[in-house]
Amino acid sequence: MRRLSWVFLIGAAASFGILGWLLDSRRTGSSLSQSAIETSARLDLEIERLQFFPEILANDVRVVRHLRDLGSDPTQAQRLLDLVKDQTGADRIFVLDRLGQVSLASPPDRNFIGTSHRRRPFFEEAVSVEFGSFFGTDPLTQKPSYYLANQVLDLESGAFLGAVALQIDLDQRQSNWRPGGSEFLVVDEFSVVITSSVPEHRFSAWRLFDEISQRISTAQQRYPVAISETWARERKIGRFGDSGFDLAEINLAAEPWDLVVLRPRTQAQLSHLYAATFGLVLGLALVFGGAYFRQQRRFSRSLAQKVQEKSEELEAAQRALVSRETLAALGRISAAISHEVSQPIASLRFDMRSLQ
Repeated sequence: MRRLSWVFLIGAAASFGILGWLLDSRRTGSSLSQSAIETSARLDLEIERLQFFPEILANDVRVVRHLRDLGSDPTQAQRLLDLVKDQTGADRIFVLDRLGQVSLASPPDRNFIGTSHRRRPFFEEAVSVEFGSFFGTDPLTQKPSYYLANQVLDLESGAFLGAVALQIDLDQRQSNWRPGGSEFLVVDEFSVVITSSVPEHRFSAWRLFDEISQRISTAQQRYPVAISETWARERKIGRFGDSGFDLAEINLAAEPWDLVVLRPRTQAQLSHLYAATFGLVLGLALVFGGAYFRQQRRFSRSLAQKVQEKSEELEAAQRALVSRETLAALGRISAAISHEVSQPIASLRFDMRSLQ
């Protein structure tokens, strides 16, 4: 019987430990999802803020005047580009003519002026649908950059004059949206990691990078290196090399990209272990505490029963003692009365005998 009690106690404590592990796993997943939602909102806001500047520049009369007459003095347009570059923190702001050649840039660079971006997706989209964006490498430095471009139209005739583009280093702007306490990836429409809080994860394939995607990305000069590493994923768990991660993935609204928030499995498992240990200790405390209180309750009941029995015995003894004292008092009273009555009678008897 005692063995069964111990088995029950250990089983109950183990149940609390398992419950602690499960609850912490659920909390970790919820925390990652919430972090992904908040981070994606900040990243969308940052992208939308940056997309606003090419549109403003494209409608500025100084840029329009420069593209309308490329032989005129570009000083005013140059000052405008320099001012906006300082305000946005962009790597480069440049103006493209009708043929997609750079006519003006901030900072000024003779090697960059005159380079052609006619076949680059951001210029093609700006020509066809007014606004274009693209992640690719700088043709001169091979540095990966995010390009935003807006077409420039003549303010009077509405004729197409060219485009204005911003070139931005996403890696240097991570502090504006990076989630606290977690790692992250930004995955583009080709399922390639274009920026990450961990440098080793950059330009790895989030999903299978097929041959067609490889040819298109090479033709568009998207990535500075060949895509060789691929993530292994199963549900909400990802693995890169020997490292495992819990993950939460969410689509961005401003670009056809995905944001992935990661947390190392070792960190999560350590948290789960702490939670399970706490649950186990809590279970043991509750079980043994319950056993202790049950024992104390039984002891209290036994003690109360004994006290009641002793009280009844004392009450019976008290009643007997009261009865004895009452009888003794009655005896003393009777003796006193008998003495008080017998003395006059004896005296009367003596007097009567004397008279006789």
